[in-house]
Amino acid sequence: MVRIKEILYKISELLGSLLLLILICFFMTRYFPGGPFDMDESSQDPLLKKRLQELYGLSLPIYQQILVYLKNLSHGHLGQSMFYVGKTVEQVIFENGRVSLFLGGISFGLSILISFLFAVGSRLFLNVIKFDFIILLLFSIPIIVLSPLMVLFFCYQWEIFPLAFLESTRSYILPVFLMSIKPTLSLIRVLGESLDQGHHEEFSIYASASGFPHRQVIYKWILPNSLNFYLIQAASVFVGLISGSFLIEIIFSLPGLGKQFIVTGK
Repeated sequence: MVRIKEILYKISELLGSLLLLILICFFMTRYFPGGPFDMDESSQDPLLKKRLQELYGLSLPIYQQILVYLKNLSHGHLGQSMFYVGKTVEQVIFENGRVSLFLGGISFGLSILISFLFAVGSRLFLNVIKFDFIILLLFSIPIIVLSPLMVLFFCYQWEIFPLAFLESTRSYILPVFLMSIKPTLSLIRVLGESLDQGHHEEFSIYASASGFPHRQVIYKWILPNSLNFYLIQAASVFVGLISGSFLIEIIFSLPGLGKQFIVTGK
């Protein structure tokens, strides 16, 4: 019963935070100077501008705009696109979001696989101190610096991978690698540190003192307890991959949501 109350409390807290964020964004867009029709031909014709404001509901009182916006949002309706004539915003998101979701999903699966194998394997067979230093060094390189360098060498100099677009299987390799390298390193550190900490827990010390082999202690006791922190971090990594793919999409001119930030911002 206590667990159910905690879950309900967390859900209500999440919904309240989401509602507050929606209202902040709503008021910021309404009260900042300028408007969606101030930079095109409609701004030269007051009558046309008035008709457009009525069409998009911008002529309503502010409280009615909020209610209409929340009602449409609860039904998944985000309105008509002001850039793509005849398309709704959700259609644009669905058409371009599939690419972002696909790239993010592949990168997430690759990050989980490599980080798990490397973190566990390094604790069993490799020099942990040496590899921890290399991981920290790679993690310190910003992706905005690493991406142009990879493009310069692998696309221009050596011509191993295509420069842009998703025309073949090889087109996915470099974007997926750049998207997954940071999450992979982050997950390796989290799982590796959790495994190291598990060696100092009482159950691990007792198992080792009882004569169990080192590998069995890791597989049977330390690893299951370490996976809790690893999975929590993996969930945040997945969200970050979906939203963080925009930079890679822009660099490689991929038809994802990142492209829409550039196109609709012009």
